Amino acid sequence: IVDVLGTEAFLPGSQIDVKPIHDYDIFVGKTMEFKIVKVNPDFRNVVVSHKALIEAELEAQRKEIISHLEKGQVLEGTVKAIMQYGVFMDLGGVDGLIHISDLSWTKKIKHPNEFTQIGAEIEVVVLEIDKENRRLSLGHKQLEENPWEELAAKYGVDTVVEGKVAEVADKGAVVVLEDGVEGFCTARHLQKEDKSPVAVGDTLNFKVIEFNRDAKRILLSHLRTWEERKEAPVKEAKAAPKKEAQPELPKMEKTTLGDLSVLADLKASMAAEEKPAKK
Repeated sequence: IVDVLGTEAFLPGSQIDVKPIHDYDIFVGKTMEFKIVKVNPDFRNVVVSHKALIEAELEAQRKEIISHLEKGQVLEGTVKAIMQYGVFMDLGGVDGLIHISDLSWTKKIKHPNEFTQIGAEIEVVVLEIDKENRRLSLGHKQLEENPWEELAAKYGVDTVVEGKVAEVADKGAVVVLEDGVEGFCTARHLQKEDKSPVAVGDTLNFKVIEFNRDAKRILLSHLRTWEERKEAPVKEAKAAPKKEAQPELPKMEKTTLGDLSVLADLKASMAAEEKPAKK
């Protein structure tokens, strides 16, 4: 009950402040400003609100702040709420949303609570301003240049890089590379040469088998780093030039003693036939 110029008025608990109130006794005897929101002369009933005055003041502040904002402006705010799809920021009276896709260039964030927490102070960039509905679209990753242009040259297909296993699941593993960028290695390509299981924290060599700049995806293979090393000697042997085959010489038949005897008899016979012809 509130005394308004000698007239009793009713102040609902929900109309005291914009924030929930748990102890109403702290307001007893306190002088405050109120807005009359309802009057019923028949029942001499008056309803007042202090919350309405606060909301009107906050609305005026929002309009003032938004009128001075520009795209690309960098601001510091407080994390107000975290949802599955993003982070709500309090920018000193104006709320804005950082979509989950605008938190980081390189990290695959499944839920925003992996990136920040309520009450944290972080810098943001103004991406879009909806003055009519007083909504702001914010970004955090835009504080830095898009690194995927440079990463394309560093992590080309067939490049061998070192990475640390950050997460292992049935489908494969998330691998953190040198620049903090994350790649993915499927279970089939995660096999070790000694057949031992891969664990979180393992540092291994990986071969880049796909780099997709637009999708911001790097696919890796540990299997190919040692499998291809084993296959290299075999491939080199197959690729070595073969010696040219020497042309075969015609086979010479061997002459035996029997052959010489037959030849001598033939010669003697021919000589005997020639003697009568000469007479």
